[in-house]
Amino acid sequence: MALKPTSEQHAAQIAAGISGRNRGHKFEKALTSEINEMVLDHVAPPPIDHPHLMTGDPAALLVGFVKREEGFADGTTVEAYWLGGLATSGEGDELRDSSGNLVTGSKSDVLLRFTLPDGSEEWRGVSVKTCFNATPTNAQLYCSTAVAFCGLLRSRGLTVTADQEVALRRFCGDPGYRPQDTGDDVGRSSTPERWFWEELAEEARNDWERLFTEHHRDVLLALLKYAYEGDAFPPDYLLHLRHKGDPAPVALYTMDQIADLSVAYGSFSTRNYKVHKGRYKSDPHQHQAPRFGIVQFQPLGNKQNRNQLQFNLQARYFDKVPYEVEEDLADGNAAQGPSSATASEASGS
Repeated sequence: MALKPTSEQHAAQIAAGISGRNRGHKFEKALTSEINEMVLDHVAPPPIDHPHLMTGDPAALLVGFVKREEGFADGTTVEAYWLGGLATSGEGDELRDSSGNLVTGSKSDVLLRFTLPDGSEEWRGVSVKTCFNATPTNAQLYCSTAVAFCGLLRSRGLTVTADQEVALRRFCGDPGYRPQDTGDDVGRSSTPERWFWEELAEEARNDWERLFTEHHRDVLLALLKYAYEGDAFPPDYLLHLRHKGDPAPVALYTMDQIADLSVAYGSFSTRNYKVHKGRYKSDPHQHQAPRFGIVQFQPLGNKQNRNQLQFNLQARYFDKVPYEVEEDLADGNAAQGPSSATASEASGS
């Protein structure tokens, strides 16, 4: 749904969001076009000085990375499809799933079809994140209602109680669940339009924190891969343009790799903050911002969609996992959690 501006400042924010999304789509389309001009046998695997961070041509780095991860033989060909604009702007390549249904949205922004020498096909989806600023910023991972998020987790076999769902709706400020709806806003110096994390019912809050800790990997993979119901091509890889640069600075992961790195970085934690702007900047309380691993989440907060829950990959997440942890994971060693220094950073970054 298109946002309706409520002020000149809000109109400028909407325009900036649209501009950023369009710029990201332009990058995805260019990536797709360049891949379609490649001869896979001529694409070299990316350098291995670092397992995930590299600079160069994003299309060549992506295809070389996938080729190496999958072990595709010489004579394999590749064709790319752009799906990134289908759900947000109605733009993208026409593609049908195995049942003949037209694909109208996917968590994969670019889809790769590899044809092996024996004629068989392998499809691999790629989620694309972009940042065109000089320094890295948060990358949006998932944005929907509290009810939809709870439904997503249940669809992945995770248990979310009715009390947990109510608590998350209070956190997001769903109408009917706000302090102002229940008469709890009397004398309240914090916003009457939502409850903060530390204000949620203790048992439900503890259940959420336990779920984010014990099922960290499952929750993150649900956010990364399965946000679109019935998605025929959930992504297998993540390509992130980390920030502006020439040659382009790129981070590349399989979805399993980034989930492992997040678990290695840290479990559930909160970060204290105070409200410094807006109508309630005089709020004297410290509040808790929840996070797990490399993910932080909060209510979206804009006028029209303020009750939606937004999950972000933290800014510079690709720099936050110690390199020695990445080497251990690459060698197949199970991560036992972050070092004490990393745990400190996880709770305070």
